[in-house]
Formats: sequence, C-alpha cells, structure tokens
Amino acid sequence: MVGITPSAFKILRYIELNGPSTAYDMSKKIEPPPVVSDKTAYTLLPRLVKNGFLTVVTKRTKTRLKKEYSLTVLGLSLVLDRTKPEEYKLIIERWADLVPLVTGKWSIFIKGGVEDRALKMLELAASFVLNDVFHGPMDLSQSRDFVEMFSQDF
Repeated sequence: MVGITPSAFKILRYIELNGPSTAYDMSKKIEPPPVVSDKTAYTLLPRLVKNGFLTVVTKRTKTRLKKEYSLTVLGLSLVLDRTKPEEYKLIIERWADLVPLVTGKWSIFIKGGVEDRALKMLELAASFVLNDVFHGPMDLSQSRDFVEMFSQDF
C-alpha cells in the first residue's frame, strides 16, 4: 500500500464509510473487532493528520474534550482509489461537502445517463492526486499515457 500501513488504511477506510469519527469509535467499531487497538489508533491518528490524510476538530462535551477525525481530499483520494465501484455512490453522498464541484452536481450525471463515465473520471482524479503526492507531478507525456491507459474502458 503506497505511503501508509495497513492499519492506517483501515482507519481511513472506516472514516470513509462511517463519516467523521473519534479514536474511541475506531478502536471499538472497526470490524472484525479489534483490528486497530486503542494504542494503534491513538498512535496513527496524529500521523495521518500530520501527513494530510485527516483533519481533526476538537469538540467539547459535558465532561471532556473529544477529537473527531475526518478525511481530507488526499485521504478521500487514497481510499477512493481502493474502493469498489459499487460503493462510490455511498462515498459520494457522505463526502459531498469535501468535493462539492463534482459530487454536488451528481444528479446531472445520472439524468444525463453518464454516471458510469463520471465514476471512472472520479477514479482517475483520485489516481492523479495520489500520483502527484507520492511520485511528484507528471510531465505532459506521462499525463497523456496515464489518461489513455485509464480510459481504455470508455
């Protein structure tokens, strides 16, 4: 897995499917329990924030402060790149506020009968983001080759 451990990916995947979560939620609810221990969650979460995969918001409850972790565009790109196409709709709905220019207008793709193509392009965009982060920007010829290879299914 490029750039992260399997345990870190499980955390990102959990947040992708369940929305913003606390470390406690993740260490107690990731299936099959406990894939990620309390110690692992509390160790990995700050690293994922530092590396730009997650953001953290501290909320006050009646008795204490609670940190809630959410995906960034980079984190969403990483998990989306490894998400099954049949799960895209759920992810698009859950994370519409993160990439509103694409997901906020999803009904246009459905009405136009091009939802499958839009899903492919969303997958391509996620791959571009990840490539830039982990391997550096592509030059123009690499970009064309990448798009050509990816769009062969069209």
